[in-house]
Amino acid sequence: MQSQLYSGTSAYKINEYYEYTESVAREQEKKSNVRVGKLYVARKKFVVITATVFALAVAFLYSNVLLMRTASKYEALNEELDDINVRNTQIAFEIASGIDLKKVEEKAKSEFGMQKPETHQNVYVDVVQSDYAKSMVEPREDGMIDKMISSLKSFLAYIG
Repeated sequence: MQSQLYSGTSAYKINEYYEYTESVAREQEKKSNVRVGKLYVARKKFVVITATVFALAVAFLYSNVLLMRTASKYEALNEELDDINVRNTQIAFEIASGIDLKKVEEKAKSEFGMQKPETHQNVYVDVVQSDYAKSMVEPREDGMIDKMISSLKSFLAYIG
Protein backbone atom coordinates (compact mmCIF):
# COMPACT_ATOMS: atom_id res chain seq x y z
CA MET A 1 0.00 0.00 0.00
CA GLN A 2 2.82 2.32 0.66
CA SER A 3 4.09 1.66 -2.85
CA GLN A 4 1.11 3.51 -4.17
CA LEU A 5 1.94 6.55 -2.10
CA TYR A 6 5.45 6.72 -3.39
CA SER A 7 5.94 7.08 -7.03
CA GLY A 8 9.20 6.23 -8.72
CA THR A 9 11.77 6.42 -5.96
CA SER A 10 12.99 3.43 -4.00
CA ALA A 11 14.39 5.43 -1.12
CA TYR A 12 11.01 5.51 0.50
CA LYS A 13 10.62 1.70 0.26
CA ILE A 14 13.46 1.00 2.70
CA ASN A 15 11.07 -0.44 5.31
CA GLU A 16 9.76 -2.95 2.82
CA TYR A 17 13.36 -3.86 1.98
CA TYR A 18 14.16 -4.49 5.65
CA GLU A 19 11.03 -6.60 6.05
CA TYR A 20 11.95 -8.55 2.91
CA THR A 21 15.55 -9.14 4.03
CA GLU A 22 14.36 -10.19 7.48
CA SER A 23 11.86 -12.65 5.99
CA VAL A 24 14.55 -14.04 3.67
CA ALA A 25 16.95 -14.35 6.61
CA ARG A 26 14.26 -16.14 8.66
CA GLU A 27 13.58 -18.57 5.80
CA GLN A 28 17.31 -19.25 5.39
CA GLU A 29 17.63 -19.80 9.13
CA LYS A 30 14.67 -22.22 9.05
CA LYS A 31 16.25 -24.09 6.15
CA SER A 32 19.56 -24.16 8.00
CA ASN A 33 17.85 -25.45 11.17
CA VAL A 34 16.06 -28.11 9.14
CA ARG A 35 19.39 -29.16 7.57
CA VAL A 36 21.06 -29.25 10.98
CA GLY A 37 18.13 -31.27 12.37
CA LYS A 38 18.30 -33.74 9.48
CA LEU A 39 22.07 -34.00 9.91
CA TYR A 40 21.59 -34.63 13.64
CA VAL A 41 19.01 -37.35 12.94
CA ALA A 42 21.26 -38.91 10.29
CA ARG A 43 24.22 -38.94 12.68
CA LYS A 44 22.06 -40.40 15.42
CA LYS A 45 20.85 -43.17 13.09
CA PHE A 46 24.43 -43.83 12.01
CA VAL A 47 25.59 -44.14 15.63
CA VAL A 48 22.69 -46.46 16.53
CA ILE A 49 23.25 -48.66 13.48
CA THR A 50 27.00 -48.76 14.07
CA ALA A 51 26.51 -49.65 17.74
CA THR A 52 24.03 -52.38 16.81
CA VAL A 53 26.34 -53.87 14.21
CA PHE A 54 29.23 -53.72 16.67
CA ALA A 55 27.16 -55.42 19.39
CA LEU A 56 26.10 -58.17 16.98
CA ALA A 57 29.70 -58.67 15.86
CA VAL A 58 30.87 -58.93 19.48
CA ALA A 59 28.08 -61.41 20.27
CA PHE A 60 28.99 -63.49 17.21
CA LEU A 61 32.68 -63.50 18.10
CA TYR A 62 31.90 -64.41 21.71
CA SER A 63 29.74 -67.33 20.62
CA ASN A 64 32.52 -68.50 18.29
CA VAL A 65 35.03 -68.29 21.15
CA LEU A 66 32.73 -70.38 23.36
CA LEU A 67 32.29 -72.89 20.56
CA MET A 68 36.06 -73.12 20.04
CA ARG A 69 36.64 -73.57 23.78
CA THR A 70 34.05 -76.32 23.89
CA ALA A 71 35.54 -77.97 20.82
CA SER A 72 39.04 -77.86 22.32
CA LYS A 73 37.77 -79.35 25.60
CA TYR A 74 35.98 -82.03 23.60
CA GLU A 75 39.17 -82.78 21.67
CA ALA A 76 41.24 -82.93 24.87
CA LEU A 77 38.74 -85.32 26.46
CA ASN A 78 38.78 -87.50 23.34
CA GLU A 79 42.58 -87.64 23.44
CA GLU A 80 42.45 -88.55 27.12
CA LEU A 81 39.89 -91.27 26.35
CA ASP A 82 42.12 -92.64 23.59
CA ASP A 83 45.08 -92.71 25.99
CA ILE A 84 43.00 -94.55 28.60
CA ASN A 85 41.81 -97.07 26.01
CA VAL A 86 45.40 -97.71 24.92
CA ARG A 87 46.45 -98.18 28.56
CA ASN A 88 43.52 -100.54 29.18
CA THR A 89 44.44 -102.58 26.11
CA GLN A 90 48.07 -102.81 27.27
CA ILE A 91 47.05 -103.85 30.79
CA ALA A 92 44.59 -106.43 29.43
CA PHE A 93 47.35 -107.87 27.24
CA GLU A 94 49.76 -107.98 30.17
CA ILE A 95 47.14 -109.72 32.31
CA ALA A 96 46.23 -112.18 29.56
CA SER A 97 49.85 -113.02 28.84
CA GLY A 98 50.73 -113.26 32.53
CA ILE A 99 48.09 -115.87 33.39
CA ASP A 100 49.37 -119.40 33.48
CA LEU A 101 46.55 -121.88 34.02
CA LYS A 102 48.81 -124.37 35.78
CA LYS A 103 49.81 -121.73 38.32
CA VAL A 104 46.17 -120.84 38.86
CA GLU A 105 45.29 -124.51 39.41
CA GLU A 106 48.19 -124.99 41.86
CA LYS A 107 47.20 -121.86 43.82
CA ALA A 108 43.56 -122.96 43.95
CA LYS A 109 44.56 -126.37 45.29
CA SER A 110 47.20 -125.19 47.76
CA GLU A 111 45.69 -121.97 49.15
CA PHE A 112 41.94 -122.55 48.82
CA GLY A 113 41.77 -126.33 48.99
CA MET A 114 39.88 -126.57 45.73
CA GLN A 115 39.81 -129.66 43.51
CA LYS A 116 38.56 -130.57 40.06
CA PRO A 117 34.96 -131.81 39.92
CA GLU A 118 34.29 -135.47 39.33
CA THR A 119 32.36 -136.54 36.22
CA HIS A 120 29.20 -137.19 38.24
CA GLN A 121 29.40 -133.65 39.72
CA ASN A 122 29.06 -131.88 36.38
CA VAL A 123 25.57 -130.61 35.63
CA TYR A 124 24.76 -129.44 32.14
CA VAL A 125 21.96 -126.96 31.56
CA ASP A 126 20.26 -126.61 28.21
CA VAL A 127 19.41 -122.94 27.67
CA VAL A 128 17.02 -122.07 24.90
CA GLN A 129 18.15 -118.89 23.25
CA SER A 130 15.87 -116.77 21.16
CA ASP A 131 16.87 -114.73 18.16
CA TYR A 132 15.30 -111.52 19.37
CA ALA A 133 15.07 -109.40 22.45
CA LYS A 134 12.06 -107.57 23.76
CA SER A 135 12.64 -104.23 25.40
CA MET A 136 10.62 -103.60 28.51
CA VAL A 137 11.17 -99.84 28.28
CA GLU A 138 9.19 -97.98 25.68
CA PRO A 139 11.21 -95.73 23.42
CA ARG A 140 10.71 -92.08 24.18
CA GLU A 141 10.65 -89.22 21.78
CA ASP A 142 13.51 -86.80 22.12
CA GLY A 143 12.57 -83.34 23.27
CA MET A 144 13.76 -80.07 21.77
CA ILE A 145 16.71 -79.81 24.16
CA ASP A 146 17.78 -83.43 23.48
CA LYS A 147 17.70 -82.76 19.75
CA MET A 148 19.76 -79.58 20.19
CA ILE A 149 22.32 -81.42 22.32
CA SER A 150 22.58 -84.29 19.84
CA SER A 151 22.94 -81.78 16.99
CA LEU A 152 25.71 -79.97 18.87
CA LYS A 153 27.44 -83.30 19.58
CA SER A 154 27.28 -84.32 15.94
CA PHE A 155 28.56 -80.88 14.88
CA LEU A 156 31.45 -81.10 17.31
CA ALA A 157 32.21 -84.62 16.10
CA TYR A 158 32.17 -83.32 12.54
CA ILE A 159 34.61 -80.47 13.22
CA GLY A 160 36.70 -82.56 15.62
